Amino acid sequence: MKKQHLFILLLTFFYSCNSNKSLEIEAEITSPQKDTLYIIHDDPVSKIDTVYLENNKFSYQTPIDTITLIRLYIENNKYIPLIATQPGKIKITGTMEQPILTGKGSCMEIQHFNDSIGNKYTGKDLIKETENYIRKHPQSFLSAYLIDKYFIQVKEPDYKKIEELINSLSGTIRDCRILTVAQEDIKRNQKETNYVSYFTCKDRNGKFVGITENKNFTLLNFWASWDKESCEQKDSIHAILPKIKKGKLTVINLSLDSNEDEWSSQCKPDTTAWKECCDFKGWNNNAVLQNKIARLPQNILIDNSRKIIQRNIQPQALPDLIEKLIQEKEAQNKKKK
Repeated sequence: MKKQHLFILLLTFFYSCNSNKSLEIEAEITSPQKDTLYIIHDDPVSKIDTVYLENNKFSYQTPIDTITLIRLYIENNKYIPLIATQPGKIKITGTMEQPILTGKGSCMEIQHFNDSIGNKYTGKDLIKETENYIRKHPQSFLSAYLIDKYFIQVKEPDYKKIEELINSLSGTIRDCRILTVAQEDIKRNQKETNYVSYFTCKDRNGKFVGITENKNFTLLNFWASWDKESCEQKDSIHAILPKIKKGKLTVINLSLDSNEDEWSSQCKPDTTAWKECCDFKGWNNNAVLQNKIARLPQNILIDNSRKIIQRNIQPQALPDLIEKLIQEKEAQNKKKK
């Protein structure tokens, strides 16, 4: 009888311990611009969840048994990093632009940074103070997010500076997913040539689209209906396409949407030069994973051998660039004859 009681006590203790191994996020946002937000898991797993504000509030819960890195993504690469080192609750109040975090551990480190630097400085002074903070905190996961936010997600990343800052961090911090992606970008940038891995995708009619069907050049354009900046860039590419010689460029738009209606509402009519593709896997799309796409908008220009010509081209630069590449290709073909 005593053994049975002991077993029940152990079972109750085991259940209660495991049931508490979760991270709970509670938020009450002042004057939100959108009622749909996204929670991006960076470590130890990679996934994306959607949360909806009701009366400006939401509650979210996820299992946790190790250090967990999460971003509460708003839009246009704006996000609130959430770092959980143990089970518990993180509360978010204030506005999305100036959130107030309460809880335990690393989330208070984020709040301290916002109070002492993030909300205090602007422009070059903000970048300088952020760099000083990173160098003083080489064992902080917040430093990884600060590198991503202030040095990687800019129009013209300084890869030398990024590599220098990453190398100043401890090994555990360098190995987190948000920085391993950046390190892959650095390696790509340092190589003279690089190629896109082969992948397949389907258009709206279920037909497979070949990424090298065009004998000249293809632009792989990564976007999502929930990302305003990527939608605007997609519209600009579509508007500029008639200025490019027919048959010289195909644009394959690879969406990170998970909702078919939201995706199709932002699609343009398919043509031989314009393809809309989506498998509704979001960040787990093969093309996204293979090409280490970690933020939007992104685009990659390739030739028909899948060799990368250039990344992140501004739409207005496309006509002149394609014309130049066509002339170079024709000149090479003449030499071969």
